[in-house]
Amino acid sequence: MSGQLKIKKSLTALDVAVIAKELNSILTNSLIDNVYGLEDVNSLLLKLKLANGEITYLIIEGGSRINLTRHITTGTSKGRVGVFRRYLRGGRVYEVSQYGFERILEMYVKSSGKDIKIVVELLPRGVISVVEKDTGKVLVNTVDLNLKDRVLHPGLVYAYPPTFPNFLELSFNEFYEKLRIDREVGKSLVKSLGLPPELVNEVLDEDIRKKSVSELTVEEAHNIYLSLRNFIESAVNNPQPVVVICDSTPTHFYPFKPLKIKHSDNCVLMDFKTFNEALDEYFTSISTKKEVGEGVEHEKRKLEKTLDKVRTELSDAKRRYSEVDLKLKIVEERYAELEGMWSCVYDVVKRYGWGKVRELCKVDEVFSNEGVYVINLNGLKLTFNILEDFKTQYFNLKRELKQLEEKIRKAEEKALEIEKSLKEVTEVEKEKLTRKTLLKEVQWYSNYHWIRTTNGFLAIGGRDAQQNEKIVRKYLSDRDIFMHADVHGASAFVILTEGREPQEVDLKEVAVLAASYSRGWTTGLTSVDVFWVWGSQVSKAAPPGQYLPKGSFMIYGQKNFIKNVVLKLSLGLKVIDEKYYEIVVGPEDLVSKSCITYITLTPGDEEPNSIAREFLKHIKDKTPYDPRDLNEDYLIRFIPGRSTIINFSPLSKC
Repeated sequence: MSGQLKIKKSLTALDVAVIAKELNSILTNSLIDNVYGLEDVNSLLLKLKLANGEITYLIIEGGSRINLTRHITTGTSKGRVGVFRRYLRGGRVYEVSQYGFERILEMYVKSSGKDIKIVVELLPRGVISVVEKDTGKVLVNTVDLNLKDRVLHPGLVYAYPPTFPNFLELSFNEFYEKLRIDREVGKSLVKSLGLPPELVNEVLDEDIRKKSVSELTVEEAHNIYLSLRNFIESAVNNPQPVVVICDSTPTHFYPFKPLKIKHSDNCVLMDFKTFNEALDEYFTSISTKKEVGEGVEHEKRKLEKTLDKVRTELSDAKRRYSEVDLKLKIVEERYAELEGMWSCVYDVVKRYGWGKVRELCKVDEVFSNEGVYVINLNGLKLTFNILEDFKTQYFNLKRELKQLEEKIRKAEEKALEIEKSLKEVTEVEKEKLTRKTLLKEVQWYSNYHWIRTTNGFLAIGGRDAQQNEKIVRKYLSDRDIFMHADVHGASAFVILTEGREPQEVDLKEVAVLAASYSRGWTTGLTSVDVFWVWGSQVSKAAPPGQYLPKGSFMIYGQKNFIKNVVLKLSLGLKVIDEKYYEIVVGPEDLVSKSCITYITLTPGDEEPNSIAREFLKHIKDKTPYDPRDLNEDYLIRFIPGRSTIINFSPLSKC
């Protein structure tokens, strides 16, 4: 195989074997927290809580892919999503496996005491089905099917698509019998056994692939059998995932590092630690480029259609202008003669009717029903109406000529404007396709306020009273640190110590967030005091006879104060491995060390959406990156309130 590869659009049987094993090791004993629909009705996004408590997302696209994703798109509850939720939400995954050696993956779930399985078909026209394990009956499909070879509807027994013999379960003799003797080895392996072409091309030399099956010796066939089995086993147990990038565009992915499959000189291989990461990077990248291309193409087509219409109108207006201009010139040159002719026609019609007009007034044609007559002058037909006096018709010609001049001017301006817009759209297309797309890094703590301090301590804070209560109840242990601004109405922060003791620098860094995400910022203060205590000093239980509102806590013992914490907060764009991004907040000296660019805020008069807009523009103008899903609404979550930008950082290298 040589030259540029066609863009790969779905997983092969080998890919499914690798991803199934990887997902099984990660998702076993995980809880399905929620199910979302995506833009494509044949796709689902599962939110899962892993056995270790972390949150992850699994994207499933029927006929295409399944993988864990860091790129969280906006999900929907439309269509059949509610039915999928009814069967899956709250269920616990206990196995993920491949069906045979097919492009079909099965996820087994215990839900409401029943065993069910999610069948993910990754072959053409494949769908996603939830099936009762015991009866095999379909509970819900993303898309129902009525095909010649099978019918898929809720209530019917699930029918698998036509399948190949399971190569991994074939003995050598069975394998040898399955090979079609009238075919080349390579084609027979693909057509008779369903092995992926890229697997065959990588394992077997070209002279073997091109050889007729009938020419194979038993020894050669046995070597092929063993080579394929050993390669599959190695790829599944020790994958080396790569994505092929050609001219900055992802074109292919493999769970192994290709040695025999040749690529163009302008192609490079990008290594990944896991196959999930490789698939996520690949499919998100090609989806992004497709969206950019389709969006720009749509805009270009719209502009080009408008430009064609304007140019047609302009051409018609210029043609009409020439006709009117020539007619007006003739009328002005022979005004008296033409006016006399009009008077003649008018008088004759009054006295004798239209029958005598051509004879007495020397006109060429008459149309009595319309009240008009025609004369030929200098090869031009001039039409006049006796229902309007001649002078009025003359001034109407002058008025029409002036209107046409204005119409032509406006049409030419509009055409230039559209041509300029077309050029700008083309430039935007080039810019978007050359900018490096970054995916949003998603961690279990991403929905909270968070900071990672100089010494590596993670601190999380609530965005509202409900989150304040959740992080204290769920994450605060006796040797963790609870921190809060010394004002009513503030985010509660928990520093997760993991048995270590934070230093003063760590406490002060977290204090900046605790102070900033408090009512002190929204009331325009310049500084507030912040206190901290050990987790063992915090209780959610109210004293006897008292009541604690949601988000409130009892603090026992001595508080430790950090006085006069200045309300100044930096927001930065952190780039991770040139693939992902995070919005990092904290003191300027901390943010500046990890971010490629940032802004620094103090309480002020500018609305958060305006601040967000300025930061987005700064990122676009000053960096070579296109952070996907980074918009005003997302950035506003990090801005404490009305603010002033006191500093835009220069571009730096993380």
